Amino acid sequence: MSEPPVGPSRRSVHITLRWDEIPMATGTAWFASLAGSLYLVTAKHNLTGRNVNSGRFLGSRQTGPNNLVVRGRRNSTEIGWVNATFPLLDDAWQPLWFEDPSNPVFDVAVLPIAPSDLLAIDPWIIDKPEPAFEPILNVTDDLFIPGFPRGFAYNIDMPVWTRATVASEPGVGYNSLPMFLVDARTTRGHSGAPVVLKPRINQSVAMVDGSLIEATTTDAWVAGLYSGRVDKKLNIGMVWRLGVVIDVIKKRSTRNDNGIVRWLAELNDPSLDS
Repeated sequence: MSEPPVGPSRRSVHITLRWDEIPMATGTAWFASLAGSLYLVTAKHNLTGRNVNSGRFLGSRQTGPNNLVVRGRRNSTEIGWVNATFPLLDDAWQPLWFEDPSNPVFDVAVLPIAPSDLLAIDPWIIDKPEPAFEPILNVTDDLFIPGFPRGFAYNIDMPVWTRATVASEPGVGYNSLPMFLVDARTTRGHSGAPVVLKPRINQSVAMVDGSLIEATTTDAWVAGLYSGRVDKKLNIGMVWRLGVVIDVIKKRSTRNDNGIVRWLAELNDPSLDS
């Protein structure tokens, strides 16, 4: 899991998926930083508009979005929010985001972004922390999903925090996939949100090295990415481990609708190879 950040509510953002200027769907994404580079992380099905298992389009339009709009805090001393547009396809109609082409059912997508003069970007730092700052996650632990259920937000751009209880052994996986399950009342719009460990003040948190820390008001860790429920009739959700997000960034590859893999060598960052 990631290092403790501050202001975790500001790391989740409302996204509108669009074709040109036509809204198609809404969801949640979050800012992340790895080796000093910035990314927008969300569920892959948000960016493709397709079910990752069947390949079928999720909406009535038989196409995916070509851009998304982030609604977030203005990057200035003025109080307010802005809409920032990010393209999803290049001039050759190829995806600009990273995914794991060798595992097409991995519902994780990462869009490289640059610092913005318009939009305030406060990322989760997902570089692997020292063992003394990496919590151990167990069944029955309480987590939270800061997201935008059915597009709902308060104060225009702030996410709602939904409680989620770890419902499967985090290290075992689910259906042979690197994910774990949570018991949470989620709905459309939560997909793509971070799943966060946010302990109560002075609560003891066990670390990988065997130590304990007493949580403060700013202690929080992102544990993974929420991508939806296992079944519409069950309040059981799927969380991709944070390591999957990191691997997607390090592989820096994508694929087109024909399944042809492209490795974006021109964007390769040697600092990510460590």
